[in-house]
Amino acid sequence: MLMGLLKALASFMVFFNVLNAICHMGDVDTLSKLGVSLIKKAEKSNFSATVLIGIVGYFVFDVVSTDGSVSVGVFGDIYKMLLNIVPNSLVQPFINGNSLQILFIAVCGGILLLILGQQAQTTFKSVGELNSLFMMAIVRSCTFIPLVVYLSFTSLLLSDKFSLLLKMWKIPTVVYGVGITFFFLEFLYIATKNRFNFSNYFGKIFPVALLGYTTASTMPCIPLMTKTLKEGGVRDNYRDFALPLCQILCPSGIIISMSTVAMGLAEMAGIKLSLSTYVVIMFSVFLLAQTVPPVTGASISVMILILAQINVPQEFIAPFVSIDYFLNMMRVAVNKASAMNVVFDAAKHEGEMK
Repeated sequence: MLMGLLKALASFMVFFNVLNAICHMGDVDTLSKLGVSLIKKAEKSNFSATVLIGIVGYFVFDVVSTDGSVSVGVFGDIYKMLLNIVPNSLVQPFINGNSLQILFIAVCGGILLLILGQQAQTTFKSVGELNSLFMMAIVRSCTFIPLVVYLSFTSLLLSDKFSLLLKMWKIPTVVYGVGITFFFLEFLYIATKNRFNFSNYFGKIFPVALLGYTTASTMPCIPLMTKTLKEGGVRDNYRDFALPLCQILCPSGIIISMSTVAMGLAEMAGIKLSLSTYVVIMFSVFLLAQTVPPVTGASISVMILILAQINVPQEFIAPFVSIDYFLNMMRVAVNKASAMNVVFDAAKHEGEMK
């Protein structure tokens, strides 16, 4: 019942979070002048993280079927998925829990409200309040998560699937291994591309990542990120625009974590995916990761949408929930470092550094 409730709330949370984020990007002119470059660089970072974890996961986890007959028609399935992204009605995606269709509606609605500007101020306020309402509902619902963990773990311990728990070690190992690798690869790429001094630039990025890791929370990192960007020469006006936007646009750590959990639990449940399904799942993670707000329990609720797409039994969600805080430490660290890299890179490119 609780997992069903979280799944239902997650659909609305994703919708209003995306809608609210687009509404508060500023006006269309500002978004087109400064935001386009920032969004491109952020999406490039996210795509790189998706490709990296996709390749690693393909070889580490035994979830992709090697049967050629099953994997035929990969691009055809992806093409059908893209066609199906436009819903037949505005209500149907929320009933079926179709995450991609929900994202499509939210993006279209957000852009429309952004174009209307001052004419939609009342709607902007209503969207923000509804967004806060569903975030709070997620937080309240997740207070019962420990009970679900206990019951689910008990069910696993008393069943013949106990041996599958031994495979759980792969999940944190891959998340930490790929997370650390991505952190250093992105750091080296940004520093080399912009000809930053390696030691000085590392001294700016690493403390933010370390604070994110030790606190496993976004809020303590924001003052340090603001101070570091100012000391790094990023102009105040651009920093005030870019930093909040990158808090949403840079979920590289979430992409790595969600993909790993999905593949790890699928392997534990003995689920085999065709290559086309695997690609679609990775694409879904790429999009949905950018809808996760910095709210306790939000990642769990969105993760349930991903697990539902590959039919992972609910009792296998317990291992993910029980180790989520440990995974969240690396998730936040990679997210914050990626956001800093994107802001510095975009500021340098746009001439917004002193």
